[in-house]
Amino acid sequence: LGYQLLHGPDAVLPRRAAFNEVSLALQRHTQHLADVIVQTKVHAKRLGLQIVNQRGENRLSLSLGERLQKPDFSFSLETRDGELTFYDELDESTEPISSTKERESLEAKIRFHEDYQNATGERYKVRVIFAKASPRMAQFLNLARKHAKQQRRIFYAVLLENYLKHGAPLTAPIFLD
Repeated sequence: LGYQLLHGPDAVLPRRAAFNEVSLALQRHTQHLADVIVQTKVHAKRLGLQIVNQRGENRLSLSLGERLQKPDFSFSLETRDGELTFYDELDESTEPISSTKERESLEAKIRFHEDYQNATGERYKVRVIFAKASPRMAQFLNLARKHAKQQRRIFYAVLLENYLKHGAPLTAPIFLD
């Protein structure tokens, strides 16, 4: 009922799982992601920017052949010069940085987005928010640099704490590339 009050009586309800409680294993990730989304929306509102095409966790599927990526959050900002699209990934240090096996890793995400942009011509930025300070962020950025196929920057990284405490996270140079 709450969903239909927000989206109208004819709104198509999402899968039933969307209304279940968050499992204990995902609570930290869900809270951090919610914090990032709120901070992003508050700052966009302050700037007078409209957020459009937003999709929550696993609501957008990017596919390239049999490979698939589902960002934690995706949105576009409407600006005078057009739309800027962003895909957010929140890193809780639960997946390996690289892996020789066919499994989720930060390196697999880097390769996917590089290949996807090369194949589709679609342009966007991937903001990777690291939940805690560690060498992971530097390792991730080194891998992104290593796999870059063109002179463009797709990946930007920031520490969660820095993003949340900053008064202007969308415009201040707090991200590393």
